[in-house]
Amino acid sequence: MSRVFGDVRWGSRVAMFVLGLILLVAAVPVFAQLPTGTILGTVKDASGALVPGAAVTAQNVETGTSRSTSTDETGAFRLTALPVGHYDLRVESSGFKPTTQKGLVLDVGQEAVLNFSLQVGSTLQEVVVTGEAPLVNTTTSSLGGLVSEQKLAELPLNGRNFLDLSLLQPGVSQDTVVISLGGGTQGTIYSSNGAPIISNNFLLDGTPTQTIFG
Repeated sequence: MSRVFGDVRWGSRVAMFVLGLILLVAAVPVFAQLPTGTILGTVKDASGALVPGAAVTAQNVETGTSRSTSTDETGAFRLTALPVGHYDLRVESSGFKPTTQKGLVLDVGQEAVLNFSLQVGSTLQEVVVTGEAPLVNTTTSSLGGLVSEQKLAELPLNGRNFLDLSLLQPGVSQDTVVISLGGGTQGTIYSSNGAPIISNNFLLDGTPTQTIFG
């Protein structure tokens, strides 16, 4: 009888371990979808030579918080897991004029590439670049589109359904098949690049918000 109880306890431990493992694996994609972005790039001088050890600081204009890093031996820097928003990016190095790029808008999931060319001069002199930063997307080949806050504010929306803006993206078409399965099927239903509507995934602050109907 004691052996039976021992087998039951052992089975319960195994079941709890498997359940914990499943929950851990299921939680990984959620953490990977946090509303953050990345700013990366390289720092060079006017001749094109790499500048290692340069201090790079990204300051969030809305919150005033900042994150700093230094360029490596190849002159490259990378600031990850930055909250989305508007940023000023400042680069400093001994023997060069500090340079600040203003007007950088970091969107969710974006890897914004911003390269700097420092000018020789005193650290008391500063170069400030205003206006929208010339970003180049060279880190991913995935298909995607972004509806910016400017589009949300300026484009007309019939019924104020923000999902209608998804239809403006290349490769996205509205699904016209009527499904009579009860509640949860109303609203804008679309297909992205030919994928079925059940492939759509809606996240709010990293949390899935779709229903069983898609």
